[in-house]
Amino acid sequence: MPTILKVLLTFILFWTITGCDGASSNGQPDSASEPTQSDEFDASSTDDGSSEVDAGTEIDAGPADAMADLDSNCNSGQEPSSNILDQVEMLIVTDLLLQPSFEVLAEWKREKGVPTEVVTVQFIEDHATGEDSPAKVRDYIRTLFTEKGLRYILLGGDADVVPYREVHSNSLFSNEDDFASDFYYSDLDGSWDENQNGIYGEVADQLEMHPDVAVGRAPVETTAEAEAFISRVLAYEQSDPGCAEKALFISEDTGYFELDSAMQLDPLAENVFPGNFLKQKLYWKYANYDDAQDNTLAAQENAINEGRCFVTHYGHSTEWDLNSVMSADDAGSLNNAPYFPIYVSCGCWAGNFPNYSYDTAG
Repeated sequence: MPTILKVLLTFILFWTITGCDGASSNGQPDSASEPTQSDEFDASSTDDGSSEVDAGTEIDAGPADAMADLDSNCNSGQEPSSNILDQVEMLIVTDLLLQPSFEVLAEWKREKGVPTEVVTVQFIEDHATGEDSPAKVRDYIRTLFTEKGLRYILLGGDADVVPYREVHSNSLFSNEDDFASDFYYSDLDGSWDENQNGIYGEVADQLEMHPDVAVGRAPVETTAEAEAFISRVLAYEQSDPGCAEKALFISEDTGYFELDSAMQLDPLAENVFPGNFLKQKLYWKYANYDDAQDNTLAAQENAINEGRCFVTHYGHSTEWDLNSVMSADDAGSLNNAPYFPIYVSCGCWAGNFPNYSYDTAG
């Protein structure tokens, strides 16, 4: 299981910046909206048991607006697609062992007015269609998206708990690689294997690369790990330790032509993040920026321990290194409670959750 780093996972970022209140018409959660796994999954089934949502069905008209689908349920004046009592706005997919733990999180979401369903992979495999387990999970998600107003998905488990789709990539300088991608559960258009060669995510598969739903994964394997993760989510949502508007920006040597990744990161810090944020910058070539400091391990540790609750890293990472300065072991030694930051990295492999030989840094 990847080290949780004592921080919240990136999926909370989606909920924080894209969410709209899921309260019912009277502003209060309605217990009748609580779905149960015991209910037979028949939202998209035909008489012969097949799914009405074909694997190649187009879900939307195109990426005219990268957030169009994600925000469609929030548009004022839009007629609801179904009775609010039938809606499932958030889906948590886990297994039988971890289901009771994630029900605690689901109950909190329902109290907030977000209709939430917890379902096991075992249930999905018995009731959805597809060529393998990832395809069946995606089929279940697609059906709830088209018929129940699904917007948010939490995959509650590591790679051996909730399946992932391995996809193919042609990267910089024509390097080719295969890697795990949960975006397969977010972009719901097409099959991701248009040429039907068994290799998912190729250029020839004509991916739209447009998120239809927000997806995140809690890479936990045991009840203790799940409860630790959920306790951090609840702490983030239910209390304010005073760090929500304190941001940390980390840049590095790109490895190309002595360029500092701050060339891209600093405009983000200055032009995207609100002006009321307290912004701390740890840059490789810090002398080129009036308000930046040297990017050292001690500086990163102090910043996170002192409560920088939104961390953005542009640079390199591996399964063993969160960035070029902080290793997975360093991350595990942080003493940052009760400050549990959102850590967003564009590094390569820190979030490689299917890595079984070592708990990855992210």
